Amino acid sequence: MGLERTLVIAVIVVLLAIELPIFTRERFVSGRRADRGSLAFLWLSLVASVAAAYLLNRVRPGRASPVAVCIGLFVALCGLGLRQWAVRTLGGFFTPVVSLQSSHHLVTGGPYAHLRHPGYTGLLLEVTGAVLATANVLAAAVAFCLVMATLHYRIQVEEKALLDRFGEAYRTYQSRTRRLIPLLY
Repeated sequence: MGLERTLVIAVIVVLLAIELPIFTRERFVSGRRADRGSLAFLWLSLVASVAAAYLLNRVRPGRASPVAVCIGLFVALCGLGLRQWAVRTLGGFFTPVVSLQSSHHLVTGGPYAHLRHPGYTGLLLEVTGAVLATANVLAAAVAFCLVMATLHYRIQVEEKALLDRFGEAYRTYQSRTRRLIPLLY
């Protein structure tokens, strides 16, 4: 059990080390900000999901097995890979706050060819996978629901800004892609 717990903690530390610079990146935004508090809500939901997972694991610990740990960590690392791909595809257009720059153009390549918000899909997989690695399905479900609710709000904010900026081109893009989860949402 000690090795599995150490592995989960190590992966969570790696995820945090990679994600914190992304979330705290401040860059000058020449366009208008349209965040409407969604970044703060996202931070709160991430903290709440980790806290809820911790408390649920204290009250009702999961039965960690090497298989459960490996599956959870695999899901988390796949999420990390997808999120990094999405951030790199956006390049200089990526900012932690919802904003549009004056030179902004609609990005539809890379992971954006299939999902409108692949970075958020990656984040959802990271959190759910890391919590799932504790083998507590209830904790993973709570973390998923908390983060999903916040991402739903953030996606609405972001899509309004994108529709205002790109109009019909964005509507066409919406008609051929899903927001967050392939074939479902």
